Amino acid sequence: MRIAPDARIDDGLLDLVIVREVSRRTLLAVFPKVYKGRHVGHPAVLLAKTRQVEIALDRPMTMYGGGEPVRDMAAGETVAVEVEPGALAVVG
Repeated sequence: MRIAPDARIDDGLLDLVIVREVSRRTLLAVFPKVYKGRHVGHPAVLLAKTRQVEIALDRPMTMYGGGEPVRDMAAGETVAVEVEPGALAVVG
């Protein structure tokens, strides 16, 4: 799946993909487009690049990073994420 199709591992930026709440019907229609990265044109999908972000939750949810669950978060909790360039060594 190409959730953040323009993401680069070496640009020092976080690629945020935010999906606004949509109906089940809309989700089922748009989700297959994720496999080719074509979901990014949908009005409910917001993309942003940044070095740091702070997110305040209005409901409990699981935080994901790199496609993997990181931890469960509570309503009202705030999480801050920041890129540390060069901190991840990748062997190809």
